[in-house]
Amino acid sequence: MKIVLLAGLALALTGSSSLAQAPRAAIGDTARQTFFICSRAGCTATVTSVRGRDTNAAAATARMREADAITFCTEYVRPNWVEEGGLRGLQSCVRDTMKEDGGREHRISADCGAGILATPRGDRWRLTAAAKAGSTDPHEHWEPVNRARQDNERSPFETNTSQFAFLCPAEARRYKLE
Repeated sequence: MKIVLLAGLALALTGSSSLAQAPRAAIGDTARQTFFICSRAGCTATVTSVRGRDTNAAAATARMREADAITFCTEYVRPNWVEEGGLRGLQSCVRDTMKEDGGREHRISADCGAGILATPRGDRWRLTAAAKAGSTDPHEHWEPVNRARQDNERSPFETNTSQFAFLCPAEARRYKLE
């Protein structure tokens, strides 16, 4: 249902149904796959390649596509877009989002067994002992690798968990991170 809605929005926004043609061959799946690239609602990128899932060398690349920009705009920037400028305002948001981030490559990698994730910004995070012991508090699940956590620093747990679960689904299930 969401893909159909997004395809309809893409057609309305651009006059093209290119959204329905999301890259599928590169990932060998029939559904568009995404992972979060920031901690805001709808801030995802579409996977363009993935290798080594559930291994010590899991990796994926993604690019923000029009579908991702529409999701970001409708879920975060303009959740009330109909009341706040309608289609014209939404078009502006999608255009600005694509201008800022469209096409940029986002790479993630993980050592699934060690519970270590490298994010698109190059930060490295490790699953904590609390997460491995079954903690249900997501704020306790991630710690920086090779540096101390700064005072009042919150780990980007939603983003990290999304990326780790994408690359390491078996480990994510094992630690109930999904």
